[in-house]
Amino acid sequence: MCDDADMNCPRCIRRTQTADLGAYRSAGPIESPIGLVEEQHPARVTISRCPSCTGAFATHEAMNAIDGYGRDRGRGRTTTAELARRAAAPGGRAITCPDCSSETTRREWSFGTLIFVDICIECRGVWLDGGELEALDGTPST
Repeated sequence: MCDDADMNCPRCIRRTQTADLGAYRSAGPIESPIGLVEEQHPARVTISRCPSCTGAFATHEAMNAIDGYGRDRGRGRTTTAELARRAAAPGGRAITCPDCSSETTRREWSFGTLIFVDICIECRGVWLDGGELEALDGTPST
């Protein structure tokens, strides 16, 4: 991950109201991005998580470690109803990579997981929406 710049959530925007400027003038809400917070994953890799939507960003190498961690924990206990829910879930809007601001593409992480992640075409970083990381690594959602 990039050390020289703070990363922001590609999905969340904080909206704050401005002071009232009178009956006919209003500046409207101010929009600012929500910063990602680094945390240590049980697979012994560092990820960055959004405190608002619980989405997470990880390098491709970290995702491979997390995937292996999930396989070791027996992640394969997904119910048929959960698989159907994931398959029918609407895709989110296209996002830019939180690390390098390049374009991402939405793909299934691994064959048969039905976990669709956004992968950066430049740095290969991976964005997982809220709950997708927990589905992949077999840990309970927070």
